[in-house]
Amino acid sequence: MAPDIRRMGNSLVDAAKGDRVLLKGMSYMGGEYQCVQNHGIFAGPANDRMIDVMVQWGINAIRLPLNEDCWLGLHGVSPKYSGVVYRNAIITFVERLLSRGVVVVLDLHWTSSTGSQAAGQDFFLGPNSIAFWEDVARTPQLRSRAGVVFELFNEPYCFAPTTEDDGALSFEPSMSLSDNVLPYHVANSKCERQHHLSVSCFLEGDGCRFSGYNQVVRAIRHEANATNLLLFAGRNWNYDLPYLMANFPTDPLQNCAVSWHPYEFKCPDFDCVHIASAVTAQYPIFVTEWAPEMVPSAPDLYTAKVLQWADTQPSSVALFPWVWNPGHGKHHVLSAESDYYASHPTPWGEQYKSW
Repeated sequence: MAPDIRRMGNSLVDAAKGDRVLLKGMSYMGGEYQCVQNHGIFAGPANDRMIDVMVQWGINAIRLPLNEDCWLGLHGVSPKYSGVVYRNAIITFVERLLSRGVVVVLDLHWTSSTGSQAAGQDFFLGPNSIAFWEDVARTPQLRSRAGVVFELFNEPYCFAPTTEDDGALSFEPSMSLSDNVLPYHVANSKCERQHHLSVSCFLEGDGCRFSGYNQVVRAIRHEANATNLLLFAGRNWNYDLPYLMANFPTDPLQNCAVSWHPYEFKCPDFDCVHIASAVTAQYPIFVTEWAPEMVPSAPDLYTAKVLQWADTQPSSVALFPWVWNPGHGKHHVLSAESDYYASHPTPWGEQYKSW
């Protein structure tokens, strides 16, 4: 069975045994978009054969991105892929993973703050995110369940700088995006000028159309009375951790950790590792998304540096590469020629497999 994972200082421990926990994770996308695109629940299998391959890689934690509308059955998502059907599919896969000793991180990835369907990444937690997390946390198979972690939101963005010169942790987008696609957060970007989301919005949902972290925590801790480990993300597409540390949400149980997405296009050659230092002195950090900028044809320096850093503090750092699903893009540990059973890993996927 999966460990009863808890925070103890800056380490992850198994509460049942008192042992420190070392997590080698993986992100597996599909649960956030397949349902709203009327294609199904997962992008690939959710079977024992795929779990066997992951376990053979040494993977003992899986991150599953979710969609709040699909879970709650809102905004016209097909009942074939939403509501009880979606929930049962997720719970069945979670049970299968936990039975193999694999920790599961449930990540709220796609939300909606506008009353429309959660058909993409919004800035932050939406009005229905509180109901989503309360319902997830009340679910008997998930509530206070050993091995189940709640990542409350994927990547906040469009939050205002704390000071006028607070732009050091912004990053330029690596691709050209049209005005109808929400841009990456950069200092003085169009996104920030138009929305300028505040700390009070980030924490309490005040003065904005979003829900705040503390509102969601209260739904989980007080309304659902769940004790699961919680993960909080920084702004700037979950890159700016000092902002999070300066405005940290309130968890009455202090059973919480930090998530971080230091992709190489934000963090060339992993030269941003200092950003995490203030975090790992106090909290464990789940690197729930990371990947090299380009698919390398040989062992990759950025990947090597990420793995070396994790080796220096194994019970404080948990790595989840983006992503297991095969594809042509740069963010895949499995090549486009591969199947979901890892027949053709990319070179950086091989690096991670060997780690």
